[in-house]
Amino acid sequence: QNKIWSELEYVWESTVTSNYKIEGDTVINNSTYSMVYSCYNDSLLQYWNFLMLIREDSNEKVYGYDSFNQEEYLLYDFTLEIGALFYTGGEIGGNPLYASVGDIDSILIDGEFRRRIIFEDWFDEFWIEGIGSSTGPFRPFENIFTSDMGWELLCLEVDSNIIYQNPDYS
Repeated sequence: QNKIWSELEYVWESTVTSNYKIEGDTVINNSTYSMVYSCYNDSLLQYWNFLMLIREDSNEKVYGYDSFNQEEYLLYDFTLEIGALFYTGGEIGGNPLYASVGDIDSILIDGEFRRRIIFEDWFDEFWIEGIGSSTGPFRPFENIFTSDMGWELLCLEVDSNIIYQNPDYS
């Protein structure tokens, strides 16, 4: 499938759109990773740059690969239940910051029910299985670690058909 995610980035009063796609694979330590590319503020989608490596296992977990530190990290865990904690990848006051799952439901997308994990209100974030985070497909929880800027997932297009669109945007 040809998937393209579109994401809104806002910095103060300006906004730009980034797009992401997965193209090609590579093997590291006997694990196969997909290569993620980004296209920043290019409405013609001509200039793609390598962004990161990801892989999904059979246990509904998605991992990213940090090529600088040469280690894998958990990006998503769709087995979480209500009340479970997920490490956000950051710290506040020197302490690891964990997000608590506040609710779980399913939403119908492209004729298929997909699990949605909604985190407690303070995080203002949810995940949709097979889609990604409400803040964008490859940066869950990023909005809590920035000020005066942020990200929102706009849509996911599969084989030139929009299968998910953020209801806050037309």
